[in-house]
Formats: sequence, structure tokens, C-alpha cells
Amino acid sequence: KQWYQRRVRGRKVAELNNITDLKFTKIEYCQYESLSPVDLILASDLLYDSKQFDSVLATIAYALNLKPRARCWLSHQVRSSTRSIYHQLLYWGLLARKLSSSTTTGHDINIYEITLDTSRLEISN
Repeated sequence: KQWYQRRVRGRKVAELNNITDLKFTKIEYCQYESLSPVDLILASDLLYDSKQFDSVLATIAYALNLKPRARCWLSHQVRSSTRSIYHQLLYWGLLARKLSSSTTTGHDINIYEITLDTSRLEISN
């Protein structure tokens, strides 16, 4: 039910912005065989349990490798100043750039653009 409600809200936002060619696909952690190339991954509130950081970032890395110019916009509420995804980003060959930051809800919420670290991609002849 949540997935359906999010898709409906996403379609309304797309319509308000005159975006007509939009496809929504649900991505499950580590379900690589079901992934197909996409231009943009919208990811929200996935990094709340540090035990899941690797699974989430591995799935994002795999999806981005299917289309190396793709992007992932990830919103993240800072729950602890001692937990970071920095090392996992390096491990999975990802870069993160902060796009936005807000504390209007009383919580630190950041939006990052995650891309492949293309300097680490192997080029074959």
C-alpha cells in the first residue's frame, strides 16, 4: 500500500512539473536480477539502520553501473553524528555531493546526489 501511495504522489509531482515520460520502478535491496537501467533513482529514508548501509549502497552501485551516467538522489536524516557512509561509498565506488540541507522539521535532513566514481571505472579496448 505504501509503494502505491508513493507512486501516486510521484505522478502528481511529475504532472505539476510537466514531466510526462516517467516510469516508476520499486527497487528491493540486493535484488539485482530485477534491476534495469534507469536515469534517476529517488531514495528516501533508507539509512536508518547502520547494518543496512552496505545493502542499500551495494544496490545503488549495481543500478548505477547499469547506466554509468545515472544519478541517485538520496535523502537522509542524520540520526547520529558518529555514523557515516563515507567508507561504504568508497568501497562501492560511489561519490556523494550534498545538494540540500534542512532543519525545518527539527531534524537534520540532507539530500545527496550519488554517482559512480568514474575515475575508478575500467576502460576496455
